[in-house]
Amino acid sequence: MRFLIACFKFFLFISLCVFIVPAQLILMLFCKENAAYILPWLWQKIVCSIFRITVRVNGTPYTDSQTIYMSNHVSYLDIPAI
Repeated sequence: MRFLIACFKFFLFISLCVFIVPAQLILMLFCKENAAYILPWLWQKIVCSIFRITVRVNGTPYTDSQTIYMSNHVSYLDIPAI
């Protein structure tokens, strides 16, 4: 049963990527820069819900200028969580 659930989650993930990647390419080619941030944000939210990842933010995010967050990769789920 766990194998079937894992296969279903993998299928959902691949289906999402097949849809989002071409749409992101089109957005980046023809739209303004701010519009290109919508689909990655949506992709991350959906991936987190598929794999049941909960993200907890402690404190207030820094919004005065651009920020780079770095982490040590522990698993394949680090990117959607960050």
